[in-house]
Amino acid sequence: MADAAKTTDGRATRARALRERTRAQLVEAARAAFSAQGYHGASIADILAGAQVARGTFYAHFASKEEAFAAVLGELLDRLTDAIRPVVVEDATSVRRQLIANLERVLTVLNDRADLARLLLVIAPGSGPEVDTPVDRFHDAARAMILRSLSAGAAIGIVDDDNLELQATFIMGVIRETVTRALKTETRLQPKRVAEALLEFVLRGVLRTPASDPLLDLRTDGEAS
Repeated sequence: MADAAKTTDGRATRARALRERTRAQLVEAARAAFSAQGYHGASIADILAGAQVARGTFYAHFASKEEAFAAVLGELLDRLTDAIRPVVVEDATSVRRQLIANLERVLTVLNDRADLARLLLVIAPGSGPEVDTPVDRFHDAARAMILRSLSAGAAIGIVDDDNLELQATFIMGVIRETVTRALKTETRLQPKRVAEALLEFVLRGVLRTPASDPLLDLRTDGEAS
């Protein structure tokens, strides 16, 4: 009885592993097809050829091309999520260095997946609802990831907890525009340099003069004391 149960468990484990491998093949083939031909240019047949599987196998994993596209974006989001490590205040490495390392890992992922980043940020936007919907979901999820990181920082006292939602939007915009500009000019990002500059910008803004300088007092005359 026990041997039979072990045999059944072993078969189930092998079947699950095979299914996961097949799905990974399909996602990788979809990534290559979408990156090379764009969403509308790529077909399910292209994905099947890349993964070397039958059409029925595709539909066992995805209901449509749009669902496969969403899975490709999900794989990128997973990689970005894995790149972010919790910041430990008591760690021998300074908080600043830990934050830079997080940003550097995120930018490295986008460098390594430049074809997919180009599809996401340059090619796909405005391609129609079936493309815009998963792209918008990706951006929402990425922004939520940034917000979680900021909230964690606020919980340990290294991030100002005022307007976290707005801060997340600002940071998302800076990263998105930086990567988009690099992709459009076909410039490979230098993760360490960009990460240091980005953190400096987030921490200090763009002003060279201390905010307490009277010249930078943005209050109206009626508000001044």
